[in-house]
Amino acid sequence: MPLDILDKVAHLTQAAAGRLTVRSALNPFLWLCAIISPTCFLFAFLFRTNAAISAILVGAGIFPIVVTCLVGAFFAVFKPERLQSEDYQLRSESLRILREKGGRLTLDRTSLQDIATNPPLQPTPPATEQKP
Repeated sequence: MPLDILDKVAHLTQAAAGRLTVRSALNPFLWLCAIISPTCFLFAFLFRTNAAISAILVGAGIFPIVVTCLVGAFFAVFKPERLQSEDYQLRSESLRILREKGGRLTLDRTSLQDIATNPPLQPTPPATEQKP
Protein backbone atom coordinates (compact mmCIF):
# COMPACT_ATOMS: atom_id res chain seq x y z
CA MET A 1 0.00 0.00 0.00
CA PRO A 2 2.65 2.64 0.88
CA LEU A 3 4.55 1.72 -2.30
CA ASP A 4 1.49 2.60 -4.40
CA ILE A 5 1.35 6.00 -2.72
CA LEU A 6 5.08 6.52 -3.27
CA ASP A 7 4.75 5.63 -6.95
CA LYS A 8 1.87 8.07 -7.37
CA VAL A 9 3.79 10.84 -5.59
CA ALA A 10 6.88 10.19 -7.72
CA HIS A 11 4.81 10.25 -10.91
CA LEU A 12 3.05 13.50 -9.94
CA THR A 13 6.35 15.10 -8.98
CA GLN A 14 7.95 14.19 -12.30
CA ALA A 15 4.92 15.44 -14.22
CA ALA A 16 4.99 18.77 -12.36
CA ALA A 17 8.72 19.19 -12.91
CA GLY A 18 8.28 18.54 -16.63
CA ARG A 19 5.86 21.46 -16.97
CA LEU A 20 8.11 24.04 -15.34
CA THR A 21 8.19 27.42 -17.00
CA VAL A 22 10.21 30.20 -15.46
CA ARG A 23 8.28 33.46 -15.28
CA SER A 24 10.27 35.28 -12.58
CA ALA A 25 13.34 34.76 -10.46
CA LEU A 26 11.21 33.42 -7.61
CA ASN A 27 9.31 30.81 -9.65
CA PRO A 28 11.94 28.04 -9.44
CA PHE A 29 11.98 28.39 -5.67
CA LEU A 30 8.18 28.24 -5.51
CA TRP A 31 8.22 25.07 -7.61
CA LEU A 32 10.88 23.66 -5.33
CA CYS A 33 8.57 24.27 -2.38
CA ALA A 34 5.56 22.85 -4.19
CA ILE A 35 7.37 19.63 -5.07
CA ILE A 36 9.80 18.92 -2.25
CA SER A 37 7.90 20.10 0.82
CA PRO A 38 4.71 18.03 0.37
CA THR A 39 6.82 15.03 -0.64
CA CYS A 40 8.95 15.31 2.50
CA PHE A 41 5.90 15.84 4.69
CA LEU A 42 4.22 12.79 3.16
CA PHE A 43 7.29 10.64 3.80
CA ALA A 44 7.55 12.04 7.34
CA PHE A 45 3.96 10.94 7.90
CA LEU A 46 4.62 7.50 6.44
CA PHE A 47 7.71 7.04 8.62
CA ARG A 48 6.12 8.57 11.74
CA THR A 49 7.06 5.49 13.80
CA ASN A 50 10.75 6.37 13.43
CA ALA A 51 11.16 9.75 15.14
CA ALA A 52 14.64 10.48 13.77
CA ILE A 53 13.72 9.91 10.12
CA SER A 54 10.45 11.75 10.55
CA ALA A 55 12.21 14.78 12.09
CA ILE A 56 14.80 14.87 9.29
CA LEU A 57 12.07 14.74 6.65
CA VAL A 58 10.06 17.50 8.34
CA GLY A 59 13.22 19.63 8.49
CA ALA A 60 13.92 18.89 4.83
CA GLY A 61 10.35 19.93 3.99
CA ILE A 62 10.59 23.19 5.93
CA PHE A 63 14.01 24.12 4.51
CA PRO A 64 12.83 25.06 0.95
CA ILE A 65 10.02 27.17 2.41
CA VAL A 66 12.48 29.14 4.55
CA VAL A 67 14.90 29.55 1.63
CA THR A 68 12.11 30.76 -0.64
CA CYS A 69 11.01 33.34 1.92
CA LEU A 70 14.59 34.60 2.27
CA VAL A 71 15.14 34.75 -1.49
CA GLY A 72 11.83 36.56 -1.96
CA ALA A 73 12.75 39.11 0.71
CA PHE A 74 16.18 39.59 -0.90
CA PHE A 75 14.68 40.21 -4.34
CA ALA A 76 11.99 42.49 -2.91
CA VAL A 77 14.63 44.68 -1.25
CA PHE A 78 17.59 44.57 -3.64
CA LYS A 79 16.30 43.55 -7.09
CA PRO A 80 12.53 44.04 -7.31
CA GLU A 81 12.63 44.02 -11.12
CA ARG A 82 13.55 40.32 -10.99
CA LEU A 83 10.16 39.57 -9.43
CA GLN A 84 8.45 40.73 -12.64
CA SER A 85 7.56 38.17 -15.29
CA GLU A 86 9.85 37.55 -18.24
CA ASP A 87 7.22 38.97 -20.58
CA TYR A 88 7.06 42.19 -18.57
CA GLN A 89 10.85 42.48 -18.53
CA LEU A 90 11.06 41.98 -22.31
CA ARG A 91 8.38 44.59 -22.99
CA SER A 92 9.98 47.01 -20.55
CA GLU A 93 13.37 46.53 -22.20
CA SER A 94 11.84 47.07 -25.67
CA LEU A 95 10.22 50.31 -24.55
CA ARG A 96 13.47 51.44 -22.88
CA ILE A 97 15.41 50.84 -26.11
CA LEU A 98 12.79 52.76 -28.08
CA ARG A 99 13.04 55.65 -25.62
CA GLU A 100 16.85 55.71 -25.94
CA LYS A 101 16.62 55.88 -29.74
CA GLY A 102 14.65 59.10 -29.43
CA GLY A 103 13.79 60.68 -32.76
CA ARG A 104 16.08 58.45 -34.82
CA LEU A 105 13.58 55.65 -35.03
CA THR A 106 10.15 56.11 -36.58
CA LEU A 107 7.44 53.83 -35.34
CA ASP A 108 3.83 53.48 -36.18
CA ARG A 109 1.64 54.22 -33.18
CA THR A 110 -0.01 50.80 -33.44
CA SER A 111 3.33 48.97 -33.32
CA LEU A 112 4.28 50.81 -30.11
CA GLN A 113 0.93 49.87 -28.59
CA ASP A 114 1.48 46.26 -29.68
CA ILE A 115 4.81 46.14 -27.86
CA ALA A 116 3.27 47.53 -24.69
CA THR A 117 0.05 45.52 -24.58
CA ASN A 118 0.17 42.34 -26.64
CA PRO A 119 1.73 39.13 -25.45
CA PRO A 120 4.95 38.16 -27.21
CA LEU A 121 4.57 36.25 -30.42
CA GLN A 122 4.96 32.53 -30.29
CA PRO A 123 7.45 31.11 -32.76
CA THR A 124 5.70 29.86 -35.85
CA PRO A 125 6.51 26.37 -37.06
CA PRO A 126 8.36 26.19 -40.37
CA ALA A 127 6.12 26.01 -43.41
CA THR A 128 5.88 22.63 -45.03
CA GLU A 129 6.02 22.40 -48.76
CA GLN A 130 3.04 20.87 -50.44
CA LYS A 131 3.83 18.68 -53.40
CA PRO A 132 1.32 18.73 -56.28
